[in-house]
Amino acid sequence: PVPRDLWAHILPTLEVLDWLREQVGPLHVNSGWRDPEYNRVVGGAKDSRHVAFNAIDFYSTTKKPHELADILETYQYANALGIGRYNTFIHIDTRGAFGLPAPARWVG
Repeated sequence: PVPRDLWAHILPTLEVLDWLREQVGPLHVNSGWRDPEYNRVVGGAKDSRHVAFNAIDFYSTTKKPHELADILETYQYANALGIGRYNTFIHIDTRGAFGLPAPARWVG
């Protein structure tokens, strides 16, 4: 289970996903919080926003990942986001809300 002291960390990311859901329809979550050991096993970055419960990996059945990422770039606070583009899903985090360097973009 997610440690209680991390629960509020996901709220800014959920706000972005809710905005995106209004644009494209249902979104399907692949990954949210990861404990450090699981994050290591799946090859996550050492400083993964998943470990801080500030990131979500997701996909849509109505849009391709690159289309979702392009739509996210139009979000009002896109300059505070981390957006990872993968073949079958998108990573989103709101690192800028926590004072971390943003924007961050990568292709996995």
